[in-house]
Amino acid sequence: MTLAEKKPLIEVKDLKEYFMINTETLGLVGESGCGKTTVGRTILHLYKPTGGEIRYDGRLIKTKSDIKEFRKKATMVFQDPYSSLNPRMTVADIIGEPLDVHKLYASKQERQERILELMGYVGLNSEHAARYAHEFSGGQRQRIGIARSLAVNPDFIVCDEPVSALDVSIQAQVINMFDELQDKLGLTYLFIAHDLLVVRHISDRIAVMYLGKMVELAPAAEIYDRPLHPYSKSLLSAVPVPDPKVARANQRIALTGDIPSPLNAPSGCPFRTRCKYATDQCAESMPEFKEVSTDHFVACHRLAEIN
Repeated sequence: MTLAEKKPLIEVKDLKEYFMINTETLGLVGESGCGKTTVGRTILHLYKPTGGEIRYDGRLIKTKSDIKEFRKKATMVFQDPYSSLNPRMTVADIIGEPLDVHKLYASKQERQERILELMGYVGLNSEHAARYAHEFSGGQRQRIGIARSLAVNPDFIVCDEPVSALDVSIQAQVINMFDELQDKLGLTYLFIAHDLLVVRHISDRIAVMYLGKMVELAPAAEIYDRPLHPYSKSLLSAVPVPDPKVARANQRIALTGDIPSPLNAPSGCPFRTRCKYATDQCAESMPEFKEVSTDHFVACHRLAEIN
């Protein structure tokens, strides 16, 4: 057979394969009292929504049956690792409680194996299983809470300030663990925090919230490099910078006054009572939350004038 007569067994040309990347961390930031925790708890129906809709994978979550099924795919890590764990339960029973509630094992042995697997995910040893929460440090307690949140094999986890009660040295370990678990298990996080350095490290996108309203949403790098809303600019101006020269050059944008009560919110834009750019228009109507550049959304009447 001549070279011209030879035919390839397999021929590939312009081959393309697209993979869906459906894991993400959305950081939700804002001052204390702005409603961050309420958002997280209401999404999971720990608080009953007063209005609006919550959908998961396109399906409306409304009935008790819907909520029960939703909680097999959506869980929560709470802020305080001291009060969120039952002191009368062993670590094994704390982690295994979601397995019991949703009947996710066929035998006691399967239950025990799953608990030990979850403990391994968060760096706890099997010998810890029979101990009680008060015997552990804050960082270890939060690991127990994280293992519990993973028990139902969720897709989505609300992380409500999960490192704010921990020492700074432990915070980094826990944040890195969140990253590792996301890569390993394909998780999506809503990461609620007030520490903007923590949020920057873990988030793909960041949403800035003020008095129950979203004022800015953008990719994390975009928010830090080019904040557009006056409130976002003020928050980011307070973030410590490790370079002394850069820190001296940065100008702190201080806000006057306190956040108004949600029970008596200002008319129009909720930020107007603390905004130096506010006009009569800001008092008359809530600005539209609109896309001003690719994936960058802002709610501000005077956006073009102040940027």
